[in-house]
Amino acid sequence: MPASHHRRTSWCRLLFAAVAVAVLLGGCDLRRETAAPTPRSADAAEQARQRAAVESRDLFDLAHQSAVAAAEDLRPVLSRVGAHASAQLAQLGGVHVDPYATPTGAGPSATARDGGASAATPLALNPTAFVARLYESYRTTRGAAAAVTDGRLARLLDSISADRIIQAQRLAQLGAVKVPLLKTT
Repeated sequence: MPASHHRRTSWCRLLFAAVAVAVLLGGCDLRRETAAPTPRSADAAEQARQRAAVESRDLFDLAHQSAVAAAEDLRPVLSRVGAHASAQLAQLGGVHVDPYATPTGAGPSATARDGGASAATPLALNPTAFVARLYESYRTTRGAAAAVTDGRLARLLDSISADRIIQAQRLAQLGAVKVPLLKTT
């Protein structure tokens, strides 16, 4: 019996040592090469959300830049537009930047191109152009709300579009600008 006990003890020690080595090596960074994950393609709801987020970000930037050069009476409205666009951007979950996309070297404007909005950095606009931009944002966001099948996102986009037309009307009143006629569809 002492010989078999000795064999069992050495076998157990060998097994224990093998398990210990396997555990230690398992934590190492030795892994087989794998391909980079392929980016997921966005569905229609995500594309609509992304476009609205990019538009909100651009309107925030535009309101901030326009407020600097605007007349004193327009600044509060432009600040409100910027604050609303910032809050809407947060509600939309921000602008998604694909970590696996190959960089284009174009900087932040590449994100705008991916989201479907204008690629140029927004410039400060006069009240007439700003009202037109808000109206266009209203139209595209309302169209996206009607087309999207996700009820929660549709309600959010619809409320954003309503806010955009209200902001356009407020700015138009102060800037003595005509608001385009609303088309009912």
